[in-house]
Amino acid sequence: MKKKWISLLITLALALSAVIPASAASTANVMLPAISASGMNLAVGDSAQLTVSFRGADVTYGMLWNTNNPAVASVSHGTVKAAGPGAALVTATTGDGRSVSCTVRVGVKGIDVSQKQETVDWNTVKNSGVGFAILRAEYGDELSQADTAFEANYNGAKAAGLKVGVFTTAAMPSTRRTRERKQTCA
Repeated sequence: MKKKWISLLITLALALSAVIPASAASTANVMLPAISASGMNLAVGDSAQLTVSFRGADVTYGMLWNTNNPAVASVSHGTVKAAGPGAALVTATTGDGRSVSCTVRVGVKGIDVSQKQETVDWNTVKNSGVGFAILRAEYGDELSQADTAFEANYNGAKAAGLKVGVFTTAAMPSTRRTRERKQTCA
């Protein structure tokens, strides 16, 4: 009986020594595919191509592609299309479950406008993919330095359906001008 137990223990030890190194090696040597970008920034409406390679071969079209946030980005055969502002994780997965991902951040295009641009065709601006405009209201330190195109730009941008913000620039008054103001206010 003692010999049977010793034989069983030796057999078990040999079986474990054969299995353990093989399973450890299989998890340590798993090769992952490589994705062309780990992150990208896009504007709403833009698209970009991701590619995946494995052992030097392009396997982009053989991957299963998905996104965790379709409201932000969609993906088909590696072509990422920005749908709305936010962030999404685009993942490419092999048939045996190995995957690689790319973080896609989507923003909205915007422009800043002042009287220097003269007449702006706001519908053309909107149709070009711009989602907002920042408009200059005034500049300098005098009331007479209002941007002469502000009202037209504001009305045009709103009529085109753009979101609108406003900025102003100010000049630092000179020491002489500061003294004059103090005298006027005194």
